[in-house]
Amino acid sequence: MIGIICDTGSDIADRVRSNDRVEIVPLKVILDEKERLDTESGLSEQVIEYQKRQQAKTSLPALEEVKAAFYRLIDRGYNEIIGINISSNLSGTHNVFKLAAKEILSERTKLRIRLFDSLNISIGTGLLILKALQFIQEGRSFEDVVEGIGAMIPRKSKVMFIIPTLKHLKEGGRIGKVSATIGELLKIKPVICVGEDGIYYTLAKAQGMKNALRKLIEEFQKDFASEKIEKAALYHSGDRQGVQDLLDVVSDVLVRAKVPYIEGHISPSLVVHTGEHLVGLAYLMV
Repeated sequence: MIGIICDTGSDIADRVRSNDRVEIVPLKVILDEKERLDTESGLSEQVIEYQKRQQAKTSLPALEEVKAAFYRLIDRGYNEIIGINISSNLSGTHNVFKLAAKEILSERTKLRIRLFDSLNISIGTGLLILKALQFIQEGRSFEDVVEGIGAMIPRKSKVMFIIPTLKHLKEGGRIGKVSATIGELLKIKPVICVGEDGIYYTLAKAQGMKNALRKLIEEFQKDFASEKIEKAALYHSGDRQGVQDLLDVVSDVLVRAKVPYIEGHISPSLVVHTGEHLVGLAYLMV
């Protein structure tokens, strides 16, 4: 049987929590030098409040925690395991999973494990995991699932987002190729995308969140005109009411394009780096 292992940075926990074949390893948030699992209820709100005073931090799951998740799958009878993690150029999580897999394979030589660095983040990674689950539910073999997901990385799952400030990306060391001095005083907002190298870059920029959202939608429409978009995801951070008007605009575009989509919010560990009122759009092209 084929199992899936991933991390909470993929932002799909609410959708697969009851799925027996999935194990999700939590990332961690550090507030006042205390580690908190980012599955903790209400933690995003606490992070947002905390960051009004100082920058929160994140940390990786411990090696033993990842190994324990592997063993939970193994104990439930899954002897073929596919792992999909957020970009190794944005987090060290994938490397911890590789170390855990190496140790487990030395102990359980009949197991089959294939790990993927999604070169993506948040639900951009999550859409790949959901696609892997679809493949498995269709009855595909381990080899076919591995081949199918491998063919989608890095070009077929795209994520873009806008945020009110780059402060937290900069202070959290996740700024990537995005300029941290991109005109805060002029309210210039970048549309941030994850490149094929798994690093953030500026796709476009505009004055104000509403204009930046228009740029984001224009990019989606370009892809929609040239690619088959199978599924999309509309995500936000913090108080939904603060960005409801922006979410409604994107939702209307997706409905008119007849692209099925899911909605959700990013995990607390990602809120540490983006802050509140992120609006993000991801989609899977097939």
